[in-house]
Amino acid sequence: MHKIAVLPHLHVRGWDGAGSAVGCGMVRVIDLPTFCDPQETDAMAVSYLVPGEDVFPRLNTSALSTLIEVGQEPLVHWVFLDVDNPDHQPWPDLGTATLALLEAIEHTPEGMGGYTTRAGLRLVAPLDPPLPASLANSWLEQFGAYLSPHVDVDPASYEWTRLMRLPCAKRDGQVLESIALLDDLSPLDPHVFGFKLEARSREVGDWGDAPPEPVILTWQDWQYASDLAWARQGRPVPKGIEGSSYRTAKTSLARIAARGNITDAHLLASFLWESVLATSGSSLDIATLWKLSTWVCDQQASSPPSPTAKDDTLPAGELAEEEWSLLRVAMTGRDSIYFGKLKDGLPITSRSPDYESRTYTVLRSVVSETDYPADLYFRAFRATCTAQKKPLLPALWERCQDLVQERENHGESEARIRRAFVDANPLTLSCPNPGTPLFQLDTTTTPYSYKTTSETLIELDFETMTRPGLPFQADYAGLNTRTILRDFGGRVDTLAYTSGQRGCRFDATNSTMHIGVHQLKPVKAAFHSDVHEWLTLLGGDDVEGLLDWLACVTYTIDQPLCSLYIQGAPGIGKSLLGNGISSLWGTPPVEYNKTMNSDFNAEVTTNPIVFADEGIKVDRSNQAYAALQFRNLVSGTTHYVNEKFKSPVPLRGAMRVLICANDENGLPFKESLGEDGIEAIIQRVLYIKADPAAADYLRNKGGRIGIGDTWAPSSNEPGAIAEHLVWLRDNRKVQPPAGARFMVVGKPTQWHREFGARQGIKPSTLQVVFALLKKSQSGAANVG
Repeated sequence: MHKIAVLPHLHVRGWDGAGSAVGCGMVRVIDLPTFCDPQETDAMAVSYLVPGEDVFPRLNTSALSTLIEVGQEPLVHWVFLDVDNPDHQPWPDLGTATLALLEAIEHTPEGMGGYTTRAGLRLVAPLDPPLPASLANSWLEQFGAYLSPHVDVDPASYEWTRLMRLPCAKRDGQVLESIALLDDLSPLDPHVFGFKLEARSREVGDWGDAPPEPVILTWQDWQYASDLAWARQGRPVPKGIEGSSYRTAKTSLARIAARGNITDAHLLASFLWESVLATSGSSLDIATLWKLSTWVCDQQASSPPSPTAKDDTLPAGELAEEEWSLLRVAMTGRDSIYFGKLKDGLPITSRSPDYESRTYTVLRSVVSETDYPADLYFRAFRATCTAQKKPLLPALWERCQDLVQERENHGESEARIRRAFVDANPLTLSCPNPGTPLFQLDTTTTPYSYKTTSETLIELDFETMTRPGLPFQADYAGLNTRTILRDFGGRVDTLAYTSGQRGCRFDATNSTMHIGVHQLKPVKAAFHSDVHEWLTLLGGDDVEGLLDWLACVTYTIDQPLCSLYIQGAPGIGKSLLGNGISSLWGTPPVEYNKTMNSDFNAEVTTNPIVFADEGIKVDRSNQAYAALQFRNLVSGTTHYVNEKFKSPVPLRGAMRVLICANDENGLPFKESLGEDGIEAIIQRVLYIKADPAAADYLRNKGGRIGIGDTWAPSSNEPGAIAEHLVWLRDNRKVQPPAGARFMVVGKPTQWHREFGARQGIKPSTLQVVFALLKKSQSGAANVG
């Protein structure tokens, strides 16, 4: 009976009393029939077994050398090959999937089987004899090429450590529907194909844990990611058309590595490091980024391009708007007229005999004035050359490569380096908004960021922040601000606050300065049993809901949460909770009643926690809009900051609303709500009635005097509560309901029903009731 090694996907890690992981990530061996059974978790299979072991940790490539040395090299017993639909589209129905599976199996060696996945199919076969893991990748690559005339295999399948989801795993709360054809499997002898196998040579640690910090990238490095504005600004990794940030990260890494011929995984990972840290609510993390980077670099190293050979493959794709912006700043004076023609795809001159020579003259000028990869120039000139029919596209591509190589061979002039650098990263930026300071480039960070400065401090800030990383000579001494802006600067047209972002990032595409707010303080993750016990009591009748909410509280960049309403007697620690959560950002919470009842709300940039201690208070002047204001604050990811004598500035982020009260009237809204309005409030409020024993627990711990400066210091620095919340974030898997707009959603309770009843009846309903009463009094029939 064939054996398969399976890794159950654990949504929540188990922990023992000492706070160490228990039973996490352990691979167990099962029988083939069990492989097709419905699973209780998102279970994964691996293709290898460790000799003499039925239970072992999941392996990565870094462990291979050590296992070989001790005589336990893993053996690859199975072939798993992914065949995806175009654009990773899901199957329209199981019938179509079954036909595709049968057709694919027909073109494979006898004895192979397979099963359908959500968006493709997987070919399966046992290997006998099994392959040593050191030879497996080489064999799998050649086997994929052997099948390639008839089957389009995903190259990612060639990694022997890859996880493969079981056919009936539980995903997003539902067991997958899959067709499996595995009854007639017969062993496949890997040696009958005559492949020449080469061992994958790697030293111990090459594919180990991710480095603690990214590499500091130079501005030349960033040219390989010129079209990835989100990466250069440290914004979250965007989701692709299939809704996956993981896939976007993978393709972006491959593109960067190919452009720069990058084989250093640490360098490659550094391009997306900040963006991955900013990506919340996703399986994408630094450990995953490191694995992707090492895999991409390995592929890059296995087939390095010849330094002299030309690439005959014409680059695909159009220039992004930001790439056009990079060229626009280089094409000034006489060349400015050519920029418009290139962008519109028009002939570069009216004289057809001059098409080719004039095109090459403009191309040489642009290449000499900038420092971008050859494919960017080709894509910029392609539409124009297609319209002219001269030069031919292969000749254009060859000339682009020649000019870039010529530029690199002759080195770079100081003037061109300065111009290209300042165009991409203005050293000083000004904003016409009243009361707005100047922004100065900080080259000591990566990606580059900006910090506020002034005319008094600009020379000092240039010396300490800007000069250290400049690739050219510059000096601000004796220059006035007007001269600095003319020679080294730029203009900011709009401002925006961005929650969770570190520093200020400038988006040259739309001249927007994104000012980072709500930066988390450095906090170590630590499990505190006393804090856990107190939270369990505070959670009262919904402990799991409270812990879910707290585990997600730091995802303020783009993940809304419902509000948290805790009702309980005095002394249970309601204010302590508010201060403990807000200390994650090192500042006090924002007072809901002060901020929402005022025309000015600049305090919301200091902390994402909006705290209504002792319930929400509604001013008479704000009565009509209080409920709408509450709903928008909870669910919105764009808010507006109003400061005195300044224009409103958007704040991009998800605020966290915490309501604590002694009674059930913490939301005293007095508007008539329909069914939809009441439902909207229910979804936005997680109501919890705390256990009164929480007050006794705190008193036994010494009350505010005994625990205050340990759990939530008065200095607003993170304490034990903050450390425990970070531990919850790192170790508690929260699964939002299908289709929900919040990561954590309110649940209907008795409080919600009473809240709906307190909202009164809509005026239109009252009019109908009044009309019926009048008819009844007049003796009209059929009014009951």
